[in-house]
Amino acid sequence: MCKEGIFKIYRKKTLPKLRNTQHLYICTDYTVFGDIMPTITLAVPKELKKEMDGVAEINWSEVARTAIKNKLNQLKLLKEITEKSTFTEKDALELGRKINKSLHQRYTT
Repeated sequence: MCKEGIFKIYRKKTLPKLRNTQHLYICTDYTVFGDIMPTITLAVPKELKKEMDGVAEINWSEVARTAIKNKLNQLKLLKEITEKSTFTEKDALELGRKINKSLHQRYTT
């Protein structure tokens, strides 16, 4: 667990002040499999933080790690798909116009 002093240093020196936001500090003062894990800080709305505090049995750090890992996997897959694509920006714009026209006709007539 992080020491109280670390919280004060982060809050005063590096974090912007946000309205209605409670800072959730995910601190890693430990090593996992010999690696020191970096620290990230998340800002969440106060109401969300209250709800999170009400579910003490959840490891919110693990939830955040899993969500970040899942998003990175999605981005990796998207990059792999787009690297193989021959679809140009011009093609995308043309397709977008056709879709917009079709939706307009569907919902206005």
